[in-house]
Parts: sequence; C-alpha cells; structure tokens
Amino acid sequence: MLNIFCKKKLLVFLSGGLGNQLFIYTAATNFAHANKINDIEYIQNNGFISNVKSINDYIKKIKIKKNNKYSFPWAFTNIFKNKLFYSMINDKSILKKRLSKQFIMQGYFQNNRWYSNFFIKTSSEIYTADLIKKLKKVKTHDIVISLRRTDYLKLGMALKTSYYLKSLKKLKVTNKEKIKIISDDLNYAKKFAQLLKKLGYEIDNDRKYYNSKSLNDFLILIKS
Repeated sequence: MLNIFCKKKLLVFLSGGLGNQLFIYTAATNFAHANKINDIEYIQNNGFISNVKSINDYIKKIKIKKNNKYSFPWAFTNIFKNKLFYSMINDKSILKKRLSKQFIMQGYFQNNRWYSNFFIKTSSEIYTADLIKKLKKVKTHDIVISLRRTDYLKLGMALKTSYYLKSLKKLKVTNKEKIKIISDDLNYAKKFAQLLKKLGYEIDNDRKYYNSKSLNDFLILIKS
C-alpha cells in the first residue's frame, strides 16, 4: 500500500544465527540504498539465536531490539492493522525502488540478487582491524569440516555421514592433510573423528571438536 506522506523507515526482522543474519543485513542494506532509506530498525524475530554472538558483535553500528511487541502474534495483528502504512518485503519480493516509504522486511534473503551488489560493502564492515588482529592468532588448517546438527536434526536437514565421506573423496583429501572438525554436537563429532581415523585420515584435534562460540568457528573457517 502507498504511504507517501510517512517518514521513510525500514523494520528488519533478524532470524537465525550469524550466517542468516548476515544475509538479512546485506539484503536490508541493499534495499535501503535502492529506496534511499536511512532509518533502519533491527528486531529479533522468532528463531533468533541469542545464545551465541550475533551480527551486532561484528558490525557495531547495528542495534538489535528484542522482539517484545514485534513478536507473534502482535506482528501479524499490527501489520494487518497498519497495512496502509507498511509494505511487506520477503524472499519473493523484487529488489527495486518503490513508491511506499515504510517497509517491513521478513525472510532469509539468500538469493544472490539480494546481496551480490553489496557483498564487498558488507565484507568491509566485518573485516575490521580488530577482526584481522584476531585472525592472526588463529591456526590455519588444511581441511575444516563443520557439522551442524542440533537445529538441523529437528528440521530433518542434517547431512548424512556419507555426504562428508563422499565430499572428502571428491576433494581428493589425502592422509597428509589434517582435518579440523567443528560442531555443535560433541558426541557426533567425536564418533565422526574416530571413523575418519579408521579410514586413514589425519585429524587435527588440538582443541575440543565442540565450540559454542560462533566467532571462533567463523575465524577457523576463514583461515582454512
């Protein structure tokens, strides 16, 4: 709906962990630029993972509000009530300049049309001097396997062990290359490491397989 007499504003609902938040943030930045919006408000959506570091730990200018009045069922009733003032933007929306002035973005926005133009800009906001300093302290690994389990198991999206084994063969990983395993499932990671050892692979177990800090995993993946 048109809201040409309102002040330009974009409400962005953040979901998931750091990876999902980066996609959403980049899409919001891209959309705001296309529509010349300076007032952007970030809100925790249902599914926002709060037990690990989130995007505002890396991009300091982002201030994330708790969902409170924006949470279900308020969001749906309020959006319906104010449909004359807000235009909904989701994954299926087209990235373009619009006549409306107030928007709500809700989705995961992982299609490259949402982030391709702003990938470098977002990267520059993350690769700060502080992050580069931390990267210098991180060991470089030949191969890193990230085993995501907890939430993916519940959703039926966890990859089978055979997928990782086939991937190692396809990548032609040799027993001279050390494999680092990171995961949110300690027991599975240990069993997987034992299986790889039996198959003749070299495991880099300088630290625990399990790491609840997304930043550490993020840094490990960058350096590998």
